[in-house]
Amino acid sequence: MSAPVEISWFGALCDDDYEFLGVPNPELQSSWNHCRDIVQTADRNGFDNILLPSGYQLGIDSTAFASAIATHTEQINLLLAVRIGEMWLPQLARQLATIDQMAEGRLTINIISSDMPGQSLDSEPRYRRTVEFMHGLRSLLNGERLEIDG
Repeated sequence: MSAPVEISWFGALCDDDYEFLGVPNPELQSSWNHCRDIVQTADRNGFDNILLPSGYQLGIDSTAFASAIATHTEQINLLLAVRIGEMWLPQLARQLATIDQMAEGRLTINIISSDMPGQSLDSEPRYRRTVEFMHGLRSLLNGERLEIDG
């Protein structure tokens, strides 16, 4: 027998669109209240996960939001999007470990392997950087010593 399908929702931390995909609706601009309400509604209605996206534009910072919303939910898993290279690895590991404690083990992460503003890498070096980052993050979260050359 296969595992049950997980049902997830999207937290509009990077502003929100409605009528036209990719065209933000000013009435749905990211704010603590708007984003909190989305997450708590998904939590109350039995969704398994909620994606907390990371974007380049100003809006709600996904890591800060995850830490704030963690204690305002009961059962929903927080799927925190983490963009490679935006944060110093040891700092991110500490933040993720803390948020996971606050969320009582309900934190999962979504690694984003994208270019940074003003930078364009071919796929191979970008994914190599992502794999190195993921190994480093896992090592730190497991309490292991980490040495990175790159």
